[in-house]
Amino acid sequence: MNAIKLPGRALILAVAAATVLMSSSVVAFAASPTTLHRQPTAEAVVAEHLYALNHCKVDRLMAQYPESIAILLPGGVTTKGRTAVRALFEGFCKPHSEGGLNGLTFKELKSWTVGKATEPVVVINTQWVATAPFLAEPYYGADAYQTRSGLMVAQVTTFDGAELKYNDTYTAMSVTNPNDPKQVSDKLVREATPEAVLAQHMKALNGCDWAGLMQQYPDSYELRLPGGTVVKGREAAAATFAGFVKPHADGGLCGITFTEESRQVVGGTLAVQWVANASFLAEPYKGSDAYITDDGLMVSMVSTFDGSALKFKP
Repeated sequence: MNAIKLPGRALILAVAAATVLMSSSVVAFAASPTTLHRQPTAEAVVAEHLYALNHCKVDRLMAQYPESIAILLPGGVTTKGRTAVRALFEGFCKPHSEGGLNGLTFKELKSWTVGKATEPVVVINTQWVATAPFLAEPYYGADAYQTRSGLMVAQVTTFDGAELKYNDTYTAMSVTNPNDPKQVSDKLVREATPEAVLAQHMKALNGCDWAGLMQQYPDSYELRLPGGTVVKGREAAAATFAGFVKPHADGGLCGITFTEESRQVVGGTLAVQWVANASFLAEPYKGSDAYITDDGLMVSMVSTFDGSALKFKP
């Protein structure tokens, strides 16, 4: 997926940094939009915050913040009060395709606690690293979390959303195959005609049916893409299409629909012009493919499809 760069959203992104102290002592509860929930220790406060943000549970995030909450951000920006902080979290928890950072994960590298557990105010300082499928490289930073009587009363962060480096190419083309490799070893289904091979391919692709796609590709399968990229073999194709059929919010393109506009058939090869539409695209995307079939299978494809050329809705 083409990277979405919004340098002006530092306020929305900055709250993500206050999330990175790892702890297993999270107290479960039914969150309410207005009820505060106190944790037994400072470590539990930050652990609950991390869990809620990584799972985008905004009500659980807000259950830790009193009205006096203040978040101090780079550039001298301070966000104060529950209303303003909720707006930040709601922005953060949007899918990445809609300008949020849902999917960003923080991991503690080192932390220091200032104050004793018996004292009402305890500060936890943390160095962390943030990663996500849509980031080109890890992002490092540090935070100070000020807790009081089981709540998060202030946060100071180095997090600057403008410094994040996003992937510049369609990420689904390089994901690790999440499926069992045994599923792509020998389950081939031959079709009666080249046209039937193409029909099955389009049906499976538009339906996000990974198994339906993989039943057509022998071990000799090759997919040629723009920029000189060549995907060779069933296992590599399995990873490529596993990424493609993922939900759009997770970096895939499930929901995109390819509609044939014209075709030319020469023997077992079908040359097709198509148009792609999706609810998350700002405009239709047009392209062409050559599908080479043999003995009822899809043995090779040449595609003009370039994920970086897709125009997504803001």
